[in-house]
Amino acid sequence: MCVLLVGLMVLLCSAAAGKDAPIPVYPAPVKIVTTGGVTVIGPETRIVVAGGDAKLAWTAEMLSTELGKSLGAAGGRLKILTEKEPVGAPGAGDIVLGTLTSGALAGKVVTDLRKTLSEKEGAYVMRVSPTGIAILGRDAAGTFHGALTLLQLFTPLEKGKGEIVRADVADYPYHFYRGMRSGLPRGKPRRGEITIEYYKDMLRLMAFARLNHVWVQGCSYNVPQKHHPDMNWEDVLTVEQIRDVVNFARRHFLSMDGGNINYWVYKKQYHHLAELYPDETWEKPRKGTRKMNRVIVCPSNPEAWKIVSDFMDDTMELLDGDHFCIALDEMYQEYNGARWCACKLCKDKDPVKLWAEMANKLIAKALAKGKIPILGGGALMYEHQGWYKDIYKAIDLVENRDKIIVYNWSEGHIRRGAMYVQLKEGEPRVRLKNPTFSATPYFKKHGYKNVVHLFAGVKWRGRPEMREVNGKLDCYGGFVSYYHPMNYEVMKQRGALARLAFTGQHLWSPDIPKMDSEEDDRACRYAEAIADVVLAGKSYVEAISAARKAYAAPAGTLVLKGGALGRGFKSVSEPVVLFAKQRGNRTEGKMEILLPVEEANPGAAYLVLTMYDWDQVGEGEIYLNGHKVDIAVSRQSNGRDYQFPSVVVPSTWLKFGPEPNEMKFVYKSTAGFIIKKAEIILSDTPAEK
Repeated sequence: MCVLLVGLMVLLCSAAAGKDAPIPVYPAPVKIVTTGGVTVIGPETRIVVAGGDAKLAWTAEMLSTELGKSLGAAGGRLKILTEKEPVGAPGAGDIVLGTLTSGALAGKVVTDLRKTLSEKEGAYVMRVSPTGIAILGRDAAGTFHGALTLLQLFTPLEKGKGEIVRADVADYPYHFYRGMRSGLPRGKPRRGEITIEYYKDMLRLMAFARLNHVWVQGCSYNVPQKHHPDMNWEDVLTVEQIRDVVNFARRHFLSMDGGNINYWVYKKQYHHLAELYPDETWEKPRKGTRKMNRVIVCPSNPEAWKIVSDFMDDTMELLDGDHFCIALDEMYQEYNGARWCACKLCKDKDPVKLWAEMANKLIAKALAKGKIPILGGGALMYEHQGWYKDIYKAIDLVENRDKIIVYNWSEGHIRRGAMYVQLKEGEPRVRLKNPTFSATPYFKKHGYKNVVHLFAGVKWRGRPEMREVNGKLDCYGGFVSYYHPMNYEVMKQRGALARLAFTGQHLWSPDIPKMDSEEDDRACRYAEAIADVVLAGKSYVEAISAARKAYAAPAGTLVLKGGALGRGFKSVSEPVVLFAKQRGNRTEGKMEILLPVEEANPGAAYLVLTMYDWDQVGEGEIYLNGHKVDIAVSRQSNGRDYQFPSVVVPSTWLKFGPEPNEMKFVYKSTAGFIIKKAEIILSDTPAEK
């Protein structure tokens, strides 16, 4: 019998391997005990579920397809039966699904484990034994989560057979709110944009990471508006497409939550509703104003409120999740040229009271619609008055605070002193720093229901309050932040996949395994491989198979597209700066990369470059050992370092051993570019075509 696991992710024994072999489970279960041996299943295995429970049926369908395809069952599906059908008692290889209120048979199979079932939403217990396989959820979401664990204990064998590690599991989430902020695709994607099918794969990925909320960013330009269709962007999703996506998310126990955002003010017909000074126009704002800061809507204009109210109605009708975001955290970024109480309708009013009045109207509207409001909290922190002036004083003017969740994104800025504030008129600005600030007790002290934390760093570097307690903070939860529809390359390059893997792990079961430990790195690598394969449109079972290889690989192994594994070799050269001093000058620079001789004859090789201001006019050239490498022009590197998508290079171009691989960069212009990093990645798996 294998060891008891409480707070560990792995060490489940696989009898098929003939020896103890680690089988990871992500996110880590709270408690799992392997009981020795495996239960063999095949295409004749049946899934038994309570009749009349549509949500349990969703999980049954998922398991039927995932296991049926792997086991070679007829039609790629295992047979699904309801408990009321005269099928006799389930066999040892049958899988029984139930909840506390639906499906008595599952309770009989898990027997004494039922006593350990947590009261938390999404909790489950599972037993895989010689006499039966059963998952009993606190609710249907819990049964779904148990099914994801079951898939990770499953190993396909030859000739249509498979085995499931025998174990007892008791599991539940630590945090209630586990989400990701993202946009939606267009109804008719343009070249290079994500498709609806890709977005559904992303929803499957979120569900696997045990996220339960999708915060749809930018609803005014990707959710079709009924009252004001002129708000819609070009090729916006249709109502039917939105409902299809929402239903797909619901079947994966994801709540699709909308939110307020005022991008519709960019439309010419709404310019008159923007908060502008009397000497400004939309086209000619005051000097130093960022374009985005013109979208502050005049809160004193009845027409503006009517449009905002209509927008909320239309958005909530289509995105029927249980939460609704009322941001308001960037409505008065004074340092960026935003304004508040500037126009003729607002100029004599108290900006603090006006902000609170707007917040209260939005909150009341959300509550009346049965939604839990999530209010942006940044403006309500004293330490941020450099951005928001005195709006922090509105913290006690907000109504219904016992019903509001606040989202916190400012803690890291406050602790390191990112704000420069003029405390007294006529005196220089000073750096305002509060190294011990914690948002969670701050907002609870002011009567707010709870806090949900926004994570922008790959491993919560910017959220010290969460890290200080290894994720075990008494808060509502957290969410991964990303604003736009994401394709694979963008998610990979900007760390969104790694962030999703880490956050999914530590919102479900904080510090299991211990944060930043070798085991944590392996767990996150496993989850990243899951992401890579699922986003390629493949099944969970296929993704799990690839992820196990990533988990078992040596430290430093990279997970590549489709789950392939790679080894990276970076240049140790200084950055190459190519800026000509005179028009027409040809500027060149070089970097060198060493590849060990034992790495010769790889299955595939990739070149990854991080550059600043890469050529926009076709005058830049890049060579690897004399061979020209084509890097597509992209505005993503304008004014910042940008890691470009990996480029497949023939392995015959490479040199292995003591002679370095030479990267040469050429530019002919008055403006050049900077090569910050160069890396060659080698893989034993051939590159995807």
